[in-house]
Amino acid sequence: AASSGIWKSTNGGLTWTEATTAPLPGLNVVQFFDEQSGIAAGDGTAACPSGLLATGDGGKTWAVIPGGRATSWTCGQFTNQSNGVLGGVC
Repeated sequence: AASSGIWKSTNGGLTWTEATTAPLPGLNVVQFFDEQSGIAAGDGTAACPSGLLATGDGGKTWAVIPGGRATSWTCGQFTNQSNGVLGGVC
C-alpha cells in the first residue's frame, strides 16, 4: 500500500509545510471542519484496518477510527467527524 502525507498552507497556498511526519496509509479523501478537526479516508492497512483516521490538532497527529478491514475508500463526504458517507472497495 502507498503512504501519504498531509501538508498545510497558512497563506492561501503560496507555501506549504508538512503537517505530520507520521506514516499514513494511501489517502483519497481529506476533509477539515475547522482549523483543528478533520477526517481522512483511504487504504485499509494492518496499522489502519478501517482506512479511516481523525485529527483534532490540525493534522499533527491522527487516530485510527475503529472498524472492519476496508480495501480502499475512494470518495466520501462528511458533515462532521461522526457523520458522513464513503464509497470505495470494502
